[in-house]
Amino acid sequence: PSPRHVFVILALLLSAAQAQTQTVFEEAPNDFEIYENDGESAIDQAAVVDSTPANNQYAFYDELRKMSTAVTSEPMFTSLPSGETHVGRNLHHVKLATDSAAATFVADHASDILMCHVPIFLRYSDGEKASGIGTEIAYAGSVGALLAIHHFNTGNGTVVPELEGINKRCNVRLTTEVIDTASSGISAVQSLTSMLTRSPTSLSKAQPCAIFGSQVSAVTLRLASLAGAYDLPQVSSSAMDTALNNPVQYPTFSRSHTDVAGFGEMSVSYLAENLGVKHAGLFVPNDSYGLSFQKHVLEAARHHGVEIVAVQYLENNDEDIVVNLRTLKMTGFSYFIGAFDAQNFANTMGMAYREGVAGPGRFWLASGAAGTAPALLSGSLTLESDSDAAKAIEGNGLIFCKGGLPGVGGSFDRFTAAWKDLGDPGALGYVNSKQPAPPLPGLSPYKKSAAYFQNFPNHIVTFSYDAIVGLGMAACEMQERVANTPGEETFSGRDHLSTFVSNTFRGASGDVEIVGQTRTALSSYFVMASMTKNPINETHSNFKGSPIPFYYETDPSQLKWKSFGGNPFVYSGNSTNPPQELPDSNEDMNHIQPAFRIIGGVLAAIGVLLSVICGVATVKLRNSKVIKASQPEFLFLICIGCLLMASTIIPLSIDDSVASEEGCSTACMAAPFLFSIGFTIAFSALFAKTNRINQLFDSAIAFQRVEIRAKDVILPLVILLSCNVVLLSVWAAVAPLEWSRTTLSEDPYGRPSLSVGRCTSDNVWPFLGPIIAINGVALVFALYEAYRARKIDTRYSETKYIALAVLSIFQVTLIGIPLMIITRDVTRNDTTANFFVSVCIVFVTSMSTLLLIFAPKFYYIQTGNWEGRRISARWTPSVAVSASAVGMPQDRLSSNNVTTRGHVLSATTSVQMEQYMEEVETGQSKQNLFASVEEDDDKRRLSNDGSMTLSEIGGTCSRRSDDGQRKEQYPPRTPSTG
Repeated sequence: PSPRHVFVILALLLSAAQAQTQTVFEEAPNDFEIYENDGESAIDQAAVVDSTPANNQYAFYDELRKMSTAVTSEPMFTSLPSGETHVGRNLHHVKLATDSAAATFVADHASDILMCHVPIFLRYSDGEKASGIGTEIAYAGSVGALLAIHHFNTGNGTVVPELEGINKRCNVRLTTEVIDTASSGISAVQSLTSMLTRSPTSLSKAQPCAIFGSQVSAVTLRLASLAGAYDLPQVSSSAMDTALNNPVQYPTFSRSHTDVAGFGEMSVSYLAENLGVKHAGLFVPNDSYGLSFQKHVLEAARHHGVEIVAVQYLENNDEDIVVNLRTLKMTGFSYFIGAFDAQNFANTMGMAYREGVAGPGRFWLASGAAGTAPALLSGSLTLESDSDAAKAIEGNGLIFCKGGLPGVGGSFDRFTAAWKDLGDPGALGYVNSKQPAPPLPGLSPYKKSAAYFQNFPNHIVTFSYDAIVGLGMAACEMQERVANTPGEETFSGRDHLSTFVSNTFRGASGDVEIVGQTRTALSSYFVMASMTKNPINETHSNFKGSPIPFYYETDPSQLKWKSFGGNPFVYSGNSTNPPQELPDSNEDMNHIQPAFRIIGGVLAAIGVLLSVICGVATVKLRNSKVIKASQPEFLFLICIGCLLMASTIIPLSIDDSVASEEGCSTACMAAPFLFSIGFTIAFSALFAKTNRINQLFDSAIAFQRVEIRAKDVILPLVILLSCNVVLLSVWAAVAPLEWSRTTLSEDPYGRPSLSVGRCTSDNVWPFLGPIIAINGVALVFALYEAYRARKIDTRYSETKYIALAVLSIFQVTLIGIPLMIITRDVTRNDTTANFFVSVCIVFVTSMSTLLLIFAPKFYYIQTGNWEGRRISARWTPSVAVSASAVGMPQDRLSSNNVTTRGHVLSATTSVQMEQYMEEVETGQSKQNLFASVEEDDDKRRLSNDGSMTLSEIGGTCSRRSDDGQRKEQYPPRTPSTG
């Protein structure tokens, strides 16, 4: 190598050495089921590698590199323009001799091929010994890559249909060697450097055209720096550090596995989408990996609307861990996402249990953990069954990329079948022969027996398989492009990687979709496993992350968490019900207090009952003198109106503590319907009733005989009622009142701590205003007619009682409306007070109208007394008319008299007015007549002006002289004729 190359390599070695001082994380060594060691560490005797190409297709192209007599080769890169020897990426054109031992094997293959060497970098050891679970993962990863190389070279489309016959369409062939990185960036960079500096012309020890690995991010970062410097495409199947997404720093790096951001996204997705959790704690180590994981969890949380409280702990520092666990406890949350080192996981969870943030009622999601997933999935974590750590771990979750599931998607099942075929002697011998040697003499070789391949494959296998398949197909595409481009001889490493990234295919691990430099989380098979305790003896148990109850569907049309295998998730405490997310809410919902609701119900019942009683009494007593004089048809309408108004209390008492939101919305519109219609009916009936009396009285003054029926004065009632119904119906159709709950304050978790429910509408006043105006018109008309009838005896006209009712309504409204506004104010909202004031207004309005109209009548019927006067039972409603002589001077008239047709009259009307009016019209009153009412019981005179009175009581009239002496009776009347 030139001095320039030596300088670059030394700089990279120094960078790798510095990286060794950082904590090393195994980002994605996760597994559905790590397989039991079958006890056979040595290769089966039957599985002997036969290097004869016709007998062992797996080893053919590796052996072809060694057949110097059977092939001729030419490197694509030999020297630089300055004459320096090429250091870096290379490919070889190889031509097969037709008479070589490989002739039979290549009969249907291309005789002129382009060989691309793809070394595999994986962690088998820690430099001095096997790395335990890391060794298992490395072995599985290498097997996946070796199987992919075999399928690509032989055009086997069993797993990936695009590979079928690719060896006939494309002349690119892949070879490999497997390197143990020894968990060291220095070791990995040294191995790659030695490959880059190989002789460009050497075919047996070729320079790489691409590299695969490593599964550890700290090592992968160093390899990626060197690979980028030499235009060497690199694909990893498990390294997760998001720093590798930097195309400037690592221009030739990509991965077939998602990164830390994907794990953060799917961890939050599981909590939010599958469990409906909106509050969770995050517990991560205070280092570059933990902080990166935290960043992406928080980003995902914002996307899903989840509140995350994150704390960072110092590994191997129990005091700091306890302090941060107490911080999590203060949140009150029940769900936590944690990132742990495998060695500290049990100790940390034991402390979490003692601090009350783990165990029954709590759920921990171990996600993106450094080595935790493989340790748990392998069942290698063994604890005392009654220990705090055991109690804390059981029932928690483990989220990881499975790389496919049996029966889901199809490609995984096809890959599983191909995986089991690797137990055949020829394939098994080849796979074991490719494994690196142990770091020290005397250590067991990294080999497996045929039984190993009868279990479901480790997830790293599928991601490794897809990485190599993607590289191979990208190389074919680039080579075809070069062949079709004049002047082009080969393709660059960056073009090779760019094509790999842009391709999408259905691989063993599902739909491989890479964005930027990293596979998307949504295209990876994420699964959730429950941590179950499995007793191994009387005192100890091990923990294994199985079974898998959920996986994330990668079909773009069905992206969501789905159940798998029918296995429920078993939470801590042996419950299949998820823990409660937050402490119980103490929201003050401002519901109507039950006692006041009962009071409202009682008042409504009283109002309805009294209305019914008055209505029934009106019907039964309709022929009695006082009821007949008061016009029973209108009294009955008043009962109906008051009943409807009193019924308004029922919908007013409904809120979402006793009814659904839909039911509350119905009640919202029922209240104005009942009260408005009831008010209109009651006061329109009073108006019509009093108007009828006034018309009769006016006809008496005019000395006209008229007949005024109820239907003649009912028109205003019908008009006002129709207007109310139309406005209310349009209101209900266009902008109805609907029940809504407004939050006034929140608790620390963003939940309402104080709220109020009320009926609201966007456009109330365009409808409520006219309704108030219409009902106001009914009230004004009733008051006007009552004012006109103020001189009429109260036995026929309830002027005084109408006035008292309106006064009561006015008083309660004057006080109640401001109170309703105050209690409805959002800052001082008191639903109970608002309800009670509304109930009082409704009850007083309905009952003051009902009782003031009916109570005096029922009192008279019961006692025979009318406002303190004893009325004879012989009384028959009639007419009392007094008149002075025709032509009496106007200045002698009292203010209570009215001049009509030449008579000065003071009159009280009745239903039998017509009989007397006939007498007046026939001339029987052509002389000076003065009338006074005489009562049977005391003969008391109601007038002392010398007038003549037509007695209502006796049915007789007497004429008196100017001195008041009785002259004669005029004319006799009987009670029956009036």
